[in-house]
Amino acid sequence: MMWSLVTVTYNSAEDLRTYWSNVRLDDTVEWIVVDNGSADDTVAVAAERGARVFRTGRNIGFAAANNIGLEMARGDLILFANPDLRVQTEDLSELARLLLLHGGLLSPRLTHPDGGYQHNGRGWPFLAWKIGNRLGRRDTDARYLRAVEREHEHAAVVWITGAAVAARREDFEGIGAWDESYFLYNEDVALGLRALRGGLPVGVAGGIEWVHGWSRAPARWQLKAVAHELASTVLFYCREPFFLLWPATLWRASVDQRLRRRYGIGLDESEAATQRTAP
Repeated sequence: MMWSLVTVTYNSAEDLRTYWSNVRLDDTVEWIVVDNGSADDTVAVAAERGARVFRTGRNIGFAAANNIGLEMARGDLILFANPDLRVQTEDLSELARLLLLHGGLLSPRLTHPDGGYQHNGRGWPFLAWKIGNRLGRRDTDARYLRAVEREHEHAAVVWITGAAVAARREDFEGIGAWDESYFLYNEDVALGLRALRGGLPVGVAGGIEWVHGWSRAPARWQLKAVAHELASTVLFYCREPFFLLWPATLWRASVDQRLRRRYGIGLDESEAATQRTAP
């Protein structure tokens, strides 16, 4: 089966030089770069490394650009990969095996360049836990905002960060692809919940480990990026008001079980089919 790697870029030349210098492309792996109006030499660097490049001419947003890449893709298997992700193409066969076995959305286990674990598999997106996570509260991490998966274990999670999202093309198109109403940020959270509601699992392949540079603008307090994240956060919680509830007042094992049954997390296929309820 053919893989299509889709990367959205915006002034990403240095990331492409650093993380995509050894990418291996052949008849079974293609690389599509959708450039959102870069002012540097991103397009030239991507083309030098074998990518098919589509220029949008302006910044149309992460989700919309990913959907353009999906339309261009020829593969049966799709990997949406950030420009600061070191894709190990030798692992794609194992990713393919897991996708054919489980379906749904899947990501490798991601690490920082220094080897530290990146927690790209996440849990229930309660706003209180999101804020606590940003403030560095350890109790927040323990309460599923970061769903820690063990090494070499295929872990079921609620959503995976958009740095690396793999899926069978038919599964991804079946849940409606990326939601373009999110310009940047929270589209990955919404995608995970939509996949679960559509009966598809979301997981992290603990046995596959890739490096992600985590070039995250809001963490550096770039004003425009912070504004985009705030707007997308407001949009997400307007659509998902349940996760505005204060989780400490309602969190019990029984609540976790009800949420898991509602979304089919951690259930086998037959149990999920009979016990999943409408959101």
